[in-house]
Amino acid sequence: MRGYPVLMSTVQRTPPKQNRLDEMFRKHLSFEINRFRIAVSMWGKPKYGIVADAMIRESCLIHMRLLLDFFYPRIDPTKKSKFEDVFVTDYLPEKTQLREEFQKLLTKPSWLQDYRDQLDWRLAHLTMKRMGFEKNPAWQPEKQFKHLERLISEFISALPEKTRALFNPHQQ
Repeated sequence: MRGYPVLMSTVQRTPPKQNRLDEMFRKHLSFEINRFRIAVSMWGKPKYGIVADAMIRESCLIHMRLLLDFFYPRIDPTKKSKFEDVFVTDYLPEKTQLREEFQKLLTKPSWLQDYRDQLDWRLAHLTMKRMGFEKNPAWQPEKQFKHLERLISEFISALPEKTRALFNPHQQ
């Protein structure tokens, strides 16, 4: 085989211990959720000038990308990952114990792959595909924002009380 070999992890992943998950939730998940929510509230409301408003939109979409990867892992969450990613299943391993609405939301939506691809090539990777982006730079993610907000709300509600109490709405 020429080129780079494809490396697939076959090592089983040990989920993080509860104290580490709690710390991650209090600091980092709270941060991602809060930044996403703040940026969504500012979406489409030009206020700071073209450059700053564009940076707010980009920030919103990057936080959205991170949260989508949390709820809809790109990799098998049972396998060890290079970056020790954290997933919704680390917090709520028994999907059948969740409310039916949340279970439905955790099913990958039909728009996910196309949207994820756009987030990747438009924002997170320097690719030649960006050349075509200049022709149609508009994003219309309102449907995806609503979906992700419902996911976040259901996720927080489904957490055990002790963990849910760690959510820090001021973590910036």
